[in-house]
Amino acid sequence: MSTRSRTPSIRMVSAEPDAQAGTEAVSVLSVSVFCDDIRMEATGKLTLIGCYPGNVIMAVPGQPIDRLCIYTRMTWGNDFDPAGLRLRVDLPAQEPNFMQVQSTAPATDESQGLATCVMNLRFPPLRIGDRLRVSVDAGGQLITSGDLVVVPAPAPAGASTRH
Repeated sequence: MSTRSRTPSIRMVSAEPDAQAGTEAVSVLSVSVFCDDIRMEATGKLTLIGCYPGNVIMAVPGQPIDRLCIYTRMTWGNDFDPAGLRLRVDLPAQEPNFMQVQSTAPATDESQGLATCVMNLRFPPLRIGDRLRVSVDAGGQLITSGDLVVVPAPAPAGASTRH
């Protein structure tokens, strides 16, 4: 029997409407990217470091993740008032974190409204099975922006033999 420990990896689930949300449509589109760090360049551009695009094996086996950055981008049409938008982050073993959203560009007839949020979170170390969820609270309706789930890494492939 092997005593090899299973290394956690992280799976990002694409944005989708929250199954618990009401049936009324809200014209807000949101997507969140989970990463190790977000840096502001001298030119004003953001650089996202160590993005989690799918199943990712942690850099140091057995070392828990206790820090994570989340970049969220939201857009909406001019039929939506963004005044009450809040970003909700659900972390394991904590009450949800809320962040008021500041509109960076209002919606017009020619373009969508735009807001971006950058969060740098610290939390208790994650374990296999833990889920982080980012949602946009749009007037009481939750719209899922992104999910991050800690899953066990696949077992290493057996050694191949040639005949």
